[in-house]
Amino acid sequence: MSVLLETSLPNPLFHRGKVRDNYELSDKLLIVATDRISAFDVVLPCGIPDKGAVLNQLSAFWFAETAHLMPNHLIEVIRDIGQLDAYRHEGYSYPPFLAGRSMVVRKAKRIPVECVVRGYLSVQLGESTLKMAPSMVFLPLRVFKNPSNYHSQYSPPPLRQKAGMTNPSRRMIYFSL
Repeated sequence: MSVLLETSLPNPLFHRGKVRDNYELSDKLLIVATDRISAFDVVLPCGIPDKGAVLNQLSAFWFAETAHLMPNHLIEVIRDIGQLDAYRHEGYSYPPFLAGRSMVVRKAKRIPVECVVRGYLSVQLGESTLKMAPSMVFLPLRVFKNPSNYHSQYSPPPLRQKAGMTNPSRRMIYFSL
């Protein structure tokens, strides 16, 4: 399986994030979810095959599920490369890898908010896993013995340092799923 770590399209690059590449489509954007891995605000040199496709489909699902609560920027999910014909540059055909891992969206003002969801799923690993790999856990082990503690834990979004790294003293936002 191949891994898509970076894209290069003839459209102007609007923004390259840790995982997504955003390209201009006149008054819209084409967002492409790559297979890059971001951990602790660092993009790792390897990727996970089809991670971008899964991420794109998860995003599309939640945009559809929450659209009745608040309008969002999603115009269409690119499931077939032919959907991009309307946005094609003359003499250029979009590459097939865009199908399933991209979406066309309205341009909107970006609000840099980060929400970290961790903890409850880690509880499902079991205490033996936590003892073997305590570095995976960002709370003392005693917290994991009672998942109900996650209901009341709230913290502001992480603070950014100059180098782009997350402040190591940050607190996380935890949700019970």
